[in-house]
Amino acid sequence: MEKYYAKKSCAETIESWVEQKRPRIELDMRDIDADLGDRNPIDDFHHDIRDEARRAYLQIGPYRPAGHKFTKTKKDGKGQSRGFVGSWFDQFDLLEYSVAKDAAYCYLFKPQQAGFHTLAFRGHDESKTSRNKGNFVEMLEWYRKKDSEAALVTGENAPRNNQMSSPMVQKDLARACVEETKRSTQLLRCVACLDPRDSFANFEVQKLVELAKIYKDDFCDYDCIKLAGDLLIFIDEVRNDNNFDTCTDLGNLAEKMV
Repeated sequence: MEKYYAKKSCAETIESWVEQKRPRIELDMRDIDADLGDRNPIDDFHHDIRDEARRAYLQIGPYRPAGHKFTKTKKDGKGQSRGFVGSWFDQFDLLEYSVAKDAAYCYLFKPQQAGFHTLAFRGHDESKTSRNKGNFVEMLEWYRKKDSEAALVTGENAPRNNQMSSPMVQKDLARACVEETKRSTQLLRCVACLDPRDSFANFEVQKLVELAKIYKDDFCDYDCIKLAGDLLIFIDEVRNDNNFDTCTDLGNLAEKMV
């Protein structure tokens, strides 16, 4: 019988036994905190449960404390009091708030995506001596150091105190960030419909028409209507053409199409 089976070395046997005896690491949901300021970094979790921790955070979604009384503060102790407004949750789907850090964040990825990241647009204290000014002011200061020409017209050098750091400007930029993120996500999902793997399994005519509508300068309404029919002809031909069987990505597809 020995000639039909390959003998395992002693080291392989011990390694297999150790693998079987290794205890299973399970995620403790008490370690998953909804508040961004209290969350444990993914790297702090055991490597066996990091993906599970990511999924748990994604399932929570944007953190929006109900009934919380948002604090208001004055910049440099003077001027109008400023603070987060709870009704903004109804206006911006991707907005969330950390009670621990007293800061608003933009939830950049929706739960159905692979990961997420948040970006704070305002800190609690934006004064010159503060060490927690928020990403907006800190990014502006970083850019001024990087670009000498920008430094001449921003910050304290801005003409007529036009520093572009008012709450209204920050709010507009936050809205622009959300819109651009949604647009980029839509673009990626539409492009993914052209993935040639598994005989174009992800192909969807409607999403590709949506992709065309993004580029209004190149596709008029009539072009988009006509495109739907052209795409049906396209998918029928490529699925029946053996030349496309070897395509594994968009690069291969582009080479075949030329």
